[in-house]
Amino acid sequence: MEKLDRLIKYLLNELGEDYKIPSNIDEKRYLYKTLVNIRLPKPISEDYLKLEDEYLQDNLKGKVIDINNFKGEKIFLYKGDITKLNCSAIVNPGNENGIGCFEPSHNCLDNVINTNAGMRLRLSCDEIMKKKNYHLETSECIITKAFNLPCKYVIETVGPIVNKTLTDKERIDLRNCYLNSLELAKKSNIRTIAFPCISTGLFNFPNREAASIAYKTIKEYLDNNKDYFDKIIICTYKDIDYNYYKKLINN
Repeated sequence: MEKLDRLIKYLLNELGEDYKIPSNIDEKRYLYKTLVNIRLPKPISEDYLKLEDEYLQDNLKGKVIDINNFKGEKIFLYKGDITKLNCSAIVNPGNENGIGCFEPSHNCLDNVINTNAGMRLRLSCDEIMKKKNYHLETSECIITKAFNLPCKYVIETVGPIVNKTLTDKERIDLRNCYLNSLELAKKSNIRTIAFPCISTGLFNFPNREAASIAYKTIKEYLDNNKDYFDKIIICTYKDIDYNYYKKLINN
């Protein structure tokens, strides 16, 4: 609790806010997440980063999911928290700016990954994105260390946004999110990787078709690159996605 209070106090002082830190632990965590989410990737005290590392590592104890227990085929379906998997890399379905979502305490996976990885992730992405004028094309990928996540790397990709009717271009773009992530993982000597359900949330890609495209793309890639990956995990959060993938895998 003391570490969390100190982190919150630092971030509030940065903003010049004289805000009373709540006593309730859930409210503290919510405030911390909000302050982390809205913070721009500007220089920060090394003391803060060390304290944040300690706090996040303390929170992770006893929660890591060991993928060595995922037996069977190379494609493994898992329902749970992708930020707790100790695979080599996880994929973050981010946005085009490449440095995370800045909406306070927004419950998107981009925010969850950045919050649990710590401020170092946003700072690392910023170093890459300033060279790209803070713009990633749809299905483009970048890779960074994972810092306080149990995985080693985070691959960020930008999924297609479906506005009204799903188009062939959006289908191709979604397929390329998976292909480009796998290619970048292969080039980075990553043997185990976990994918979320890219674009099916706020980006409005229909769940059933997204699952079909993702599974077919991953399976074809493995068929053509048999020796490059030990395990590819499809990580779902909602029952609807889990059930669609389960049917695809069983068939």
